[in-house]
Amino acid sequence: ILGQTAVAGDPSMAWETIYTDPTIDTSIKKFGAGSANFNGSNQGLQVDYDTLRLAGTVPWTCEFWMYQTAAPNYAHVSGHWTGDRSWSFGVRSGARYFFNHTNGSGTGSGVEGSNNLSQNTWTYMSATFTGSVVYIHINGAYQRSVTISGGFNAPASGVNYTLGIMDNGGDDFIGKIDGFRLSKTARYGTGNYSAPSGALSDDSNTLMLTHFDSDF
Repeated sequence: ILGQTAVAGDPSMAWETIYTDPTIDTSIKKFGAGSANFNGSNQGLQVDYDTLRLAGTVPWTCEFWMYQTAAPNYAHVSGHWTGDRSWSFGVRSGARYFFNHTNGSGTGSGVEGSNNLSQNTWTYMSATFTGSVVYIHINGAYQRSVTISGGFNAPASGVNYTLGIMDNGGDDFIGKIDGFRLSKTARYGTGNYSAPSGALSDDSNTLMLTHFDSDF
């Protein structure tokens, strides 16, 4: 399992392999000694969503450095996608980010960016949920917001929060992830912010922080 520098002091909040492990790339990384390399062939990580305690209107922020090397139609980077009130944050063909979600009746909808991502370069991605609205930022620049009526449900038993691949397989991400942080607070709003100039650190609101510097 890939090394984690902080997991909210709770060993149950640790990445586990969902199909096969991504590898550590020590040559292309944003900060530190390495990044997680996903080759698009059933490589992904997961953590028990119930353990994260992010259901309902609990605010959260998902942020990471991304180095995309290929552009499938849809590539799930982070989130959980199953049934009612679930979500997926990722990238797709046409150099676009997407944030998809389902409402209380299981109907899916979402938003997309427009041609503002580049392959083979590091991009800082963040999705912030305030309890009612999701804000999307790319490299610290505010993109758009999505109103989420009723918040998000905890997924069905056995369905987890995933990185790099859907829980049930498919929509594989191809590229590298570095400096992933999941927090139990809304860190960003409608304004712009400066993308981190160094490795992310943990604080009292950090649920998971992974630098992908080592494999052990």
